[in-house]
Amino acid sequence: MTLCLAWTQNGRINIASDSRGGHADEYIDTLIKVMDLPVKIETPVDQDGKSEFAYEQTLGFCFSGRTFSSVIIRDHFAEMLKHLQFLPGVTELSLENIVKFIAKLFTRVSREFKEGYDWDPETEFLIAGYCPLLKEVAAYNLKLYTGDAPGEFEPSIDRVLADPEEIFYMGSGQDRAIEKIEEEDLNTSSEILRVLRDICRDDIPDVGGYMQFGLFDKEDPKNFVIRGVIEYEIDENDEFEYVYIYRGLEMHRGDFEVNEQDLQVRMRYFSPFHKEIKDYFDRKASGD
Repeated sequence: MTLCLAWTQNGRINIASDSRGGHADEYIDTLIKVMDLPVKIETPVDQDGKSEFAYEQTLGFCFSGRTFSSVIIRDHFAEMLKHLQFLPGVTELSLENIVKFIAKLFTRVSREFKEGYDWDPETEFLIAGYCPLLKEVAAYNLKLYTGDAPGEFEPSIDRVLADPEEIFYMGSGQDRAIEKIEEEDLNTSSEILRVLRDICRDDIPDVGGYMQFGLFDKEDPKNFVIRGVIEYEIDENDEFEYVYIYRGLEMHRGDFEVNEQDLQVRMRYFSPFHKEIKDYFDRKASGD
């Protein structure tokens, strides 16, 4: 369950997914899948009891697979990555080494699921972030495979998106996305997000809800940031309405109707469907 897409545009990695999660035949459409994960790596404490941050960046992250186990494993990542330490001159400070640490957590917690629930880790992750060794943002796909001994797992770490023309697909909806994107030779953010939106709206239940989106922004290219997404609706009377989406939830209407007396979510939004919106207003202006 999931469709995650990642690609490079204007030299920056973008990550998007649907919002559906569930168990068996039941699901919700508010599962957070695209995340920003802060990583802090400190030097050893010196004789004065002080240390310094050698690495303090925010990773981009997405997962696909079994909802329950994925969320618990993800929470371990979010907690542990804020408390890392390295030994200068000995420990390699690189994104790949960070992913190797994440793989240790993934393996350890997955073993608990196997022992407690007899579940294999039907989960995989996309992790992207600034690499001080490569001096650029890189991305890795992390999976686990069943080991030789019962209940043992072997991590697989593969670099992805090294080719700026590559599009990375993850999750049960990837075959539909590959077919649509390759058939039409799509490569821009607007085109790729249109495919994600359309698959979220189809009748196949494993992918759905509103999309989630984040990127390494040009204003701060070393840190991943989450953006809201501006979608739109046209009703049966051909009336247009903007829909502001954040983390799979509709903002500025319904429960989050704007009220000056209430707190509001402060979020920057990305508008991938501006051409479709322009076409609508051009059509209305022409009287069609």
